[in-house]
Amino acid sequence: SGGGGGDYNSNSHLNHPELWAGNWSQLCTTCRLVKPWGAKHCSVTNKCVHRFDHYCPWMGNCIGKRNHRDFIAFLMLEALAMTAAFAVALGRLYQGGPPPPAMTISG
Repeated sequence: SGGGGGDYNSNSHLNHPELWAGNWSQLCTTCRLVKPWGAKHCSVTNKCVHRFDHYCPWMGNCIGKRNHRDFIAFLMLEALAMTAAFAVALGRLYQGGPPPPAMTISG
């Protein structure tokens, strides 16, 4: 007897308790995978990201569960760099800067 059991296992990603319960909204239509709770499909990277926050062009990837701590550290370092640049700019303005060059007429 030729087995037809291979056809059932070819779509094993569809054999999931969420789908058997009728929660078809858990299926990502692009990836065709069952998304975990809180996951969202990113249109930029074309991947499903667990606990998706947003796509960050400065970091070049999606901010989600795995790199949220790294993103917060990145923001803190950027805020520190901007604070230092602002302090240097205020210091230069307070000093008045160098005097303008004297106008000379040569001829």
